[in-house]
Amino acid sequence: MEKNNRIEKVINKLIFLLKSNYEDYWCSVLEYLLNELHNADSKEEVVKKILSIYKGGMGYFTDLCLSRNHVIPIGASLKETVGEEEYLILKNESKKLNDLREELYQACIEYERGSSKKEVVDNVYPLHRKG
Repeated sequence: MEKNNRIEKVINKLIFLLKSNYEDYWCSVLEYLLNELHNADSKEEVVKKILSIYKGGMGYFTDLCLSRNHVIPIGASLKETVGEEEYLILKNESKKLNDLREELYQACIEYERGSSKKEVVDNVYPLHRKG
C-alpha cells in the first residue's frame, strides 16, 4: 500500500469514529487535512501539518478523550452515569481512538522518512514519551 494511502485510510477511520462520538472539532480538522492530502502538490507539507496536531500542550489531538454526558471512561462514575453496556462501548472506542492516533502518527513519520519500518526509535509517539 502506498504510504499516503495508509495515512488516508487511518484518517478516514478516525473521522468515522469521531463522527459516531459527536466529536465535531477534531472531525473537521481531520476532514480538512484529508482534503488537503488529496489536493496538495506537496504531500510532505500536509504530513507535517498532520504531525503538528500531535505537538503541543492542552487541547491538542493527543489530549482528546471520548466521553458520554461529559464524563470520560475512567472508574465507576461513568458506569453509574451511563450504565455498564455504554461504558464498555465507550471504553472500546477510546482504545480504538488511541490505536488509530498512534497508527496515524507512525504512518506520517514513516512517510516523512521514506521508510516502511514499523518502529521509529528516535521519534516516539508523544503519548509514549517518558519523563
